[in-house]
Amino acid sequence: MIEDGLSKSVSKFVVCGLERDSDYWQTWIQADGRALPFHDKEFDFVFSNAVIEHVGNEFDQKQFVNEHVRVGKNG
Repeated sequence: MIEDGLSKSVSKFVVCGLERDSDYWQTWIQADGRALPFHDKEFDFVFSNAVIEHVGNEFDQKQFVNEHVRVGKNG
């Protein structure tokens, strides 16, 4: 898992999802990926795995990508 490797080099993870599926994460927030509850450029690294195909139509998918770019510093 990419998260295992990153956990050795970063100090904080925040995980968003519609359902909590694991107690592995120290911080978990329920959120819609199309409207994330974070400030612009709040994160150094934003990662989404195997999600976009489940988001909805093309408009919703673009919204999802734009939100991830918005909250990441290197978008």
